[in-house]
Amino acid sequence: MEVPLPINEKVIIILLLISLVGIVQADNLNPPDSITICGYVTYANEIGIWWFNPYNPDFGGVQMWLDDQYLGTTGAGDHFYNAYSPVIGTHTFSTHAFDNSSNVNTTWENLTFLTKEYPGCTENWTCDTCSRPISPVAAFSANQTSGIVPLAVLFTDNSTNTPTAWNWSFGDGNYSAIQNPEYTFTRAGSYSITLTVSNIAGYNSTTKVDYITVIPQSPIASFTSNVTEGLNPLDVQFTDTSANFPTMWNWSFGDNSWFNTTDSSLSNATKRYPSGGNYTIENSEKPPCDP
Repeated sequence: MEVPLPINEKVIIILLLISLVGIVQADNLNPPDSITICGYVTYANEIGIWWFNPYNPDFGGVQMWLDDQYLGTTGAGDHFYNAYSPVIGTHTFSTHAFDNSSNVNTTWENLTFLTKEYPGCTENWTCDTCSRPISPVAAFSANQTSGIVPLAVLFTDNSTNTPTAWNWSFGDGNYSAIQNPEYTFTRAGSYSITLTVSNIAGYNSTTKVDYITVIPQSPIASFTSNVTEGLNPLDVQFTDTSANFPTMWNWSFGDNSWFNTTDSSLSNATKRYPSGGNYTIENSEKPPCDP
């Protein structure tokens, strides 16, 4: 004959069902990754739980159970919890991770412990159930380290200890978060490359100074003007359209006057022609790194 449950136990079951329904409904939107839980036994009835929070800015904390009894939640910055049980034997600690919007990852993460009769375990005795994550050590290589501009380089991450996030700096103000990026250098020069890697245990960086050398191509002179004829005095704006990134310009305006500059902001020249006539214009450049 089935014995009716006391009223207070019925209430607990109803509340638990409501709680589980709420978890399923809240899981509709992108919950965070599950944590990896580890732990040890410190006393006969004390279980120490520790974990590293996932590399996720939306991680909000974890829900916790011991032997199917709900213990509560932790905050996003917490990574340790002491659980207690007066019963000697096997115990299971379980978690769900949730995000800042209370979306819950419905995957259970379970960890089983065996507590012993005191003084079978002492305060200094531990029985680790998993290995702590190790901070990564950054390392990388490239398929080529020099070539003519534009130079496409494929970078390969060779870091150890399983990084989960990458940040590349290419030395010209551009960055990438891809593990193995391909990047094209569009200007001549030497570039120092920095790779920063991280996982839930920490981060590490390495820099190779002047690792990539981009060799210039000779420029190809070209220009346009806003007008090509008109009444004198005639003001003409000449615009440099040369290829391969020249760094010095020398204009000849056809009337024995010159305009010579190494300032990139003056690569375009303005000339006034006070007298009538036909004029031949020349624009010559020097490539980057030329004396």
